[in-house]
Amino acid sequence: MHGELSNLTRTNRMIGFFSLRGYLGYLFAALVLADAIAGYAHHTQVLARSRQQPSSCADTYTPTTFTLKGVAYVKLLTWHFTTVPNTTQLAFEVVNAANDISTGCSLQNVEINGQWGDDTKYWYSCADRSLTIDEEEYPVRTSAHIVWDDWNLTVNQTWDCGGESAVTHISSVTLAPTCQEYQGDFQYVNDCKAPDLEAAATTQELDTTY
Repeated sequence: MHGELSNLTRTNRMIGFFSLRGYLGYLFAALVLADAIAGYAHHTQVLARSRQQPSSCADTYTPTTFTLKGVAYVKLLTWHFTTVPNTTQLAFEVVNAANDISTGCSLQNVEINGQWGDDTKYWYSCADRSLTIDEEEYPVRTSAHIVWDDWNLTVNQTWDCGGESAVTHISSVTLAPTCQEYQGDFQYVNDCKAPDLEAAATTQELDTTY
């Protein structure tokens, strides 16, 4: 009888340990993205204090570059935890050299009922910002598209500088991440970081008079 109780106690402890490890795996994945977003927020505040806004609309129309920083990726797959969905998430900061705007993006796909969302043509919205020129504020809209399997990322930023056309800067890059995989009894985590990079962006003007 004592031996049976010992075995039962040992089994319960093992179940508790594996359940805790599964939870910690999920928590770890969440903390990785939280750290990336927190880092972006702090860096954005510093940039806002140190950068100067363009002096005229013409300054923002020239060919430019996007700088990507703090690129963090997490893929989380879980078993036996029905309240925790399988997710893939990419977070980063993007700075446009033409208008000195810094913003953050967080792209996330979720598996529901065994099917991942089809985001092959979907553009994820990034945090909204504004451009101040001659004491006038103009909204700046940034979006991003990702081909997950190829690590191909496209960033699009658009604003209307008070004229009859909107300016769009767009850039595509292929990320080169370094990844660490964690496999447990209840979860799989793929944690990746990609180095900062600067990429050329093309300029388009969109007619806004229609």
